Amino acid sequence: MGGMDTKRTLIMIALLATIWIVWMRFFMPKPPPQPAQQPPPQAPATQTQAPSAPEGAPAAATTPAPPGAQKEPGAAAPTSSRPPEEKVTLESKRWKATFSSYGAALTSFELLDPQYREHVGATEVPVDLVKTPGQPALATTFDDSSFQVPPDAAWQVDRRGADAVAFVWQGAGVRVSKEFKVEPAGAHTLTLAVAITNTGEKPVVTHVQLRSYSRHDFTEKSGFGRPAPNLWMPACYVDGKVRKKGFEELRDKGALSATGDTRWVGVTDRYFMLAVAPMPDPAHGPRTCSGEVVDSRAGLFQAALLLPEQRIEPGRSQSESFVVFAGPKILNELDAVKPGGQKSDLGDSVDYGWLSPISRVMLLVLVGVRRVIGSWGVAIIALTLLVKLLTYPLTQKSMKSAKEMAKLKPKIEALQKRYKDDKQRLNQEMMGLYKSHGVNPLGGCLPMLIQLPIWWALYATLGNAVELYRSKFLWMPDLTRADPYYITPIAMGIFMFLQQRITPMPTDSEQQKMMMYMMPVVFTVMSLWFPAGLTVYILTNTLLTMVQQWWMNRAGGEKVLKAARAS
Repeated sequence: MGGMDTKRTLIMIALLATIWIVWMRFFMPKPPPQPAQQPPPQAPATQTQAPSAPEGAPAAATTPAPPGAQKEPGAAAPTSSRPPEEKVTLESKRWKATFSSYGAALTSFELLDPQYREHVGATEVPVDLVKTPGQPALATTFDDSSFQVPPDAAWQVDRRGADAVAFVWQGAGVRVSKEFKVEPAGAHTLTLAVAITNTGEKPVVTHVQLRSYSRHDFTEKSGFGRPAPNLWMPACYVDGKVRKKGFEELRDKGALSATGDTRWVGVTDRYFMLAVAPMPDPAHGPRTCSGEVVDSRAGLFQAALLLPEQRIEPGRSQSESFVVFAGPKILNELDAVKPGGQKSDLGDSVDYGWLSPISRVMLLVLVGVRRVIGSWGVAIIALTLLVKLLTYPLTQKSMKSAKEMAKLKPKIEALQKRYKDDKQRLNQEMMGLYKSHGVNPLGGCLPMLIQLPIWWALYATLGNAVELYRSKFLWMPDLTRADPYYITPIAMGIFMFLQQRITPMPTDSEQQKMMMYMMPVVFTVMSLWFPAGLTVYILTNTLLTMVQQWWMNRAGGEKVLKAARAS
């Protein structure tokens, strides 16, 4: 075989190898190790790497202190005279939040949109962003302060209304208040204000911390033949970068910690998040984000926002304000969160990878098309048509190059026979042949290389877009999950093979024949666990390319070639 044919074959093999390596490296995470034993329902095991809860905290609600924090010396255990728990509910058109007077914390946040439902056993229930009934979200602690508020302290409901609730805790020389308020316009946001008043005669030092808890799902497994699992993890945005660690990484490699310009901290999975974004206050210094395992056997972990230490003189107050986002990761809603007019960069929590700019544009177009058409599946097909139109000139050029190369097939084979013992001379003669006929032997690879980033961007878009969450199309119940019957990936493989069959080949080499069979097989196996929306795109694109190739091979394509030569 000629030198240039060898190069073409090597390029195609390298391309397939790159696709396979990228898939295995980035989209096939190692399966999480199964815990040796599930913990008792109400008695989490003692965690040696995290400090224990202050004395008096319930066993099922152990609240760890952050690294370096001291255990509260004098927290009294609850007694029978403890006030009964009060629960307060705030509700908007899109969510319902429940707060407890024990800890003045969030205990439930249910999404009311019928699209956001999940299966708990045999029952379908609204998605609840608080995944740890025994561990509250948005709990406020004061470790390293000159005063302590027990994590399970009974706060007093100071006032309540249709759109706000305020809690108060009174200690020796200190009064602490927390107010949650519904944001207008039906957004998935609340505001939170924490105020500390020094009612004593000596200065007090405060170190406010907000904590949210979540749980690792050991039943979600990954590996060959399984889609990438959707797992909760702590995450934050510090100094222009999203920082996050999965449960196994936290457990095996240590806690997440970063200090600087912290825009948000929370817990998140692929489609939903619960996070706090502090109001900008440069005078108070940098804030710290942390994430750590609380109970490795139970899969319990926390994310915390630690504010700088403040000194409050007698008779004075110090307040801290936050915007709380709790809901689906819809980009325009995330980007709209601007505490104090400052960008929160919550949109960066959607993991599009290095192709984020392309993914964002594609999602914007997809959402716009869906508004007109009304179906996400049809919108994906329409997006495919649009991408095909945009890449049409390159694809046409590639097909023209392949057709011209096929026409040179007899001359190429004659050169190969004549110079079979002189590879250097063969390469020179073939390069001269290509140049005299105006053919670029690598021209057919360019469109494929250009389409690869589009495929990866679509993979990220369709795999992370909560807009497609549980969206049905034909027999597929969820376009963010794999086709349950593997119809689209198998059909894609068949049509990809047929496309290879009608694509002109410059030689009949065994290597080229192998690639003709290998490429559809590799793509079919890979796409068995792609999001169904992505396989709909690839299948549609393959069909369109096949039609274009067929037309190019017939009279219509010849006319195009003649016009191209004339120009």
